[in-house]
Amino acid sequence: LRDMVANSIIDGALPLRAAQCHISLADGVLSLQNLRGTYGDSNLADVDGRYDLNSSAAGNLEVQARGDVNLAELRAQMRAGLVSKPAAKFAASIQELAGRSHIDFALKHGANAPIEFSGKLALDNARARYEGYSLSDLKGEIAFTPKDLKGENLHGQLSGAPVQIQLALKDYAGDE
Repeated sequence: LRDMVANSIIDGALPLRAAQCHISLADGVLSLQNLRGTYGDSNLADVDGRYDLNSSAAGNLEVQARGDVNLAELRAQMRAGLVSKPAAKFAASIQELAGRSHIDFALKHGANAPIEFSGKLALDNARARYEGYSLSDLKGEIAFTPKDLKGENLHGQLSGAPVQIQLALKDYAGDE
């Protein structure tokens, strides 16, 4: 496909524009390779996915994605519940998230299993406000799964003063 534009049938999802990829169907597996394009204000650099249509594994989905994301849009998508209930709950607790970040993301979903995902955000001059604390000029990496958020050597400004942050949140969304 080249220069595809698509509006999602999922409520709250953003439009996909200028998309290019290779789609194939072989042995009951629908594959999407090297998807590039824009999703809202985010740039998808490389997305690969597989969806199994075989009766023995029907519904198995695997997605790997890399790109540059608009953090405010990412927060809005998480709050809308498009990722998971824990992510929606966590995103609702953040009063502000802005700037851009590089993202590496992997998702797996079995037909009768909960969604599993993991990823890393590489922050560069991001802003966040959480429980009255306003942070700016945030730089560093944050790793995440449905249960954990980890960030080591995050640097930024808190009320104009430089700070270094070590972040480790387990079960960050509490009970679903």
